[in-house]
Amino acid sequence: MLSIGGAMYKKITLLLVCLALGLGMGCVGRKDSPASTQSSAADFSAFVDDYFKALFDFSPTSGTAAGLHQYDALVENLSAGAMQARIEQLKGLLARLKSLRTGTLNEADSIDAEILDGQIQAELQDLEIIQGWKKNPMPYVAVAGGSIDSLMKRDFAPPSERLRSVIARLKQIPSIYQAMRQNVSNPPREFTDLAIRLTRGSKEFFEVSVSRWAREAAGENTALLKEFDEANQQVVESLKEAGTWLKQELLPSSKGNFAIGADAFAKKLLYEERVEIPIEQLLRIGEENLEKDYNDFIETAQKIDPTKSPAKVMKSISDGHPKESELVASARETVESIRQFVIDKKIVLVPSDVLPTITETPLYQRSGSFASMDSPGPYETKATEAFYYITPVEKDWDYKHKEEHLRLFNRPVMDLITIHEAFPGHYLQFLYSKQFPPRRANWCLVEPMLKGGLITRSK
Repeated sequence: MLSIGGAMYKKITLLLVCLALGLGMGCVGRKDSPASTQSSAADFSAFVDDYFKALFDFSPTSGTAAGLHQYDALVENLSAGAMQARIEQLKGLLARLKSLRTGTLNEADSIDAEILDGQIQAELQDLEIIQGWKKNPMPYVAVAGGSIDSLMKRDFAPPSERLRSVIARLKQIPSIYQAMRQNVSNPPREFTDLAIRLTRGSKEFFEVSVSRWAREAAGENTALLKEFDEANQQVVESLKEAGTWLKQELLPSSKGNFAIGADAFAKKLLYEERVEIPIEQLLRIGEENLEKDYNDFIETAQKIDPTKSPAKVMKSISDGHPKESELVASARETVESIRQFVIDKKIVLVPSDVLPTITETPLYQRSGSFASMDSPGPYETKATEAFYYITPVEKDWDYKHKEEHLRLFNRPVMDLITIHEAFPGHYLQFLYSKQFPPRRANWCLVEPMLKGGLITRSK
């Protein structure tokens, strides 16, 4: 779920502006002394280290995902007190960064400082103004599964060692659901509905997937397995209680609005994407594009079959979808064919022959994902597997639900998904990120990795 058009785009865009204009904050043409520049670089480097340490201390599962395994035994503290402490911490970091940006920064640091400024302000807005942690139960449910899955699926340490970290996290997970009950009130009904579905998937994930893996990881160590079983059962019971609370208490009172308002939306665009277009103009552009896309759809449908209505043409295209048992195989076929197309057409150099592991989306993640790419973080040196997830049909779905889901995986759409997720999209971005120093790689890998969570931007 990495964003090609996000942080990396901002870095490249700002770099081109600096090189073209030769103006401001360490760009070409600056007349600062070497000693001053060197001192500013050291100060900014220290700030970057402090920023990421604070980030991963607040979100340890993101530290694990980044490849920093000193965080493997910790999970997020999502209490109201921890949220307020993070807000104050971010304000201090922002003030410190502002002071650094008034000094002498070299070209690369100026670009990174611009990105970090937006990232900090976006997180502050989410925590202090939008307050999603008070209005959305979904991240509370999702963070538990992700914290355990990241330890299970990547072989960065012996299984027994990772199992000990799993147990340590399991013991802390019930506090996450407790924080959800204390913090969340009057969310949009849609958020609560999805949280209930995520809870069901998470419960099955811990009961089936985590339990199965733990038995293999423990081997003949019965004491370790016993400790796991006790901790895992506590999580399952906590999930049952959370599911009951969501259904019986939160759902009836879920009457909130998920719209954040024009001002907050404009600031999100500014902080996260550096977009300064006025909302009214942006809406007009969007409506014009929507109209153009609609007309193009009608025109294309007529070219495909002028005897049918556009809706029937679309249905005939979606008729060519895989069966339930063929979803993963179908995705694998598109990955191989599109990768070869990219190479044959010389669109971009592909620096590795290794393909992502194509498999079903984990149980805890299925209600929030259709297809996704999960790549290792910039600091991961041992476990280099990347996972291309495809969400399968669920056993309890009725025929109509199954049919709708499978039709979305018709070949043209499946090609588009693979172009986005794999080649030349997120997976290729991951392959190229290895060419950058780890700290620089953080900008394009860490931030999108946190998206959808409590502390950062929309997914």
